[in-house]
Amino acid sequence: MSCWVVPEIAADLWGIPLEQVLERIGDGSVPTKHEGDFVFVDVKPQLAMSCDAGMRENVSTVAFQHPRWESFRDQIALLRHPPRAA
Repeated sequence: MSCWVVPEIAADLWGIPLEQVLERIGDGSVPTKHEGDFVFVDVKPQLAMSCDAGMRENVSTVAFQHPRWESFRDQIALLRHPPRAA
């Protein structure tokens, strides 16, 4: 499964300088995709290799959920409008 991020985030995840990520993008050694003016890097293959090589000791995913997310969802639902007829 792919995990597409901007080059700055890839550098942080891989623990390498941004310049090195840009070099890898330039020589085609990492998968990239372009959407509009943005470049995205697939960090999943490299992240797996980095973990196997012992370059990164602890790679974890951080998720944030506001303790009152349900009340925010209810408030947003009140602001939504149905689609207009064409």
